Amino acid sequence: MNTVLHNSEYSIYPGNYVPIINEEEIVQIKQDETTPTPAVNIIDSNGCYKIEIAVPEVERENFLVYADNNILSIYVVRHRKDDPKKFRILEFNSNYFEHHIELPAGADTEFVSAEYKEEVLHIYVPKTSEKPHNSHTRIVVY
Repeated sequence: MNTVLHNSEYSIYPGNYVPIINEEEIVQIKQDETTPTPAVNIIDSNGCYKIEIAVPEVERENFLVYADNNILSIYVVRHRKDDPKKFRILEFNSNYFEHHIELPAGADTEFVSAEYKEEVLHIYVPKTSEKPHNSHTRIVVY
């Protein structure tokens, strides 16, 4: 994994935001568990691309989202507190998933914003008519 994710010089956000999960934890979980990826909606609207991912029962700190050139990467690590034996049906049991989305050439990944509300992760990628200066950008989930 790339250790650039926690380097503050690659973040456009003020302050020091560090997600609960890190690259080493993702590598370990990735080796231990394979889980299905939730469905993704990508909406091409005026001025931006809207990406929606349904991710129930997660805290915003459990997301690790970053853009590297035109690839948007989303990682989620969920630490379940409930006892799985108490459930009759347990379909929200995926503790880890990752999803990578290749964005169109006009996507400006330097100014991506993200929010998690009502158990849906919403990511907004602005469009640009100029050649974007896409680089490695960590995205804070609000």
